[in-house]
Amino acid sequence: MENKNESILLSRTLHGNTVAFAQLVDMYKAMVFNIIVKILQSREEAEECTQDVFIKVYQSLSSFKSEARFSTWLYRIAFNMAISRIRKKRIKTEELNENIYQTVTEDEIYSNFEKWNPEEQRVAIDKAIKTLSPDEAVIITLFYMEEKTVEEVAFITDLTKANVKVKLHRSRKKLYTVLNDLMERD
Repeated sequence: MENKNESILLSRTLHGNTVAFAQLVDMYKAMVFNIIVKILQSREEAEECTQDVFIKVYQSLSSFKSEARFSTWLYRIAFNMAISRIRKKRIKTEELNENIYQTVTEDEIYSNFEKWNPEEQRVAIDKAIKTLSPDEAVIITLFYMEEKTVEEVAFITDLTKANVKVKLHRSRKKLYTVLNDLMERD
């Protein structure tokens, strides 16, 4: 939601207008929460972390350089704070066996997937995304649902563009396998 209104709100916030900042929060709170909940996998923790993100953003706004879009800068802060919480809790995510993701073709998934109605598709995609590691879920969400470029995803996640592309490829393979399993059960 990059527009002139956002620039005005940023400027007003920098001049101490808390109402303008509240409007910025309203613009981005849903997506920030969605990124964080995918990483933390706990609604309560995500709500708390989302609040912490906006506190940090407010305190750090003077350091925001317009080199990146505001949303990209904000999402990077959200991503980093959520990852920091995971590291503090020392939660380990198990790597899935890559070999099981080599047998599913995209065409098989697409043809079977089209048999479901849009609501069934949305539910299946949500279930499939929950099987990914937190960082994979965020990368998929940013790239496909938020329509961020590979460069923006790399900036937000502090990964190289090549690493983002690899993670997108592997995550898609995992999603295809999970979706295929869901369709076979159905």
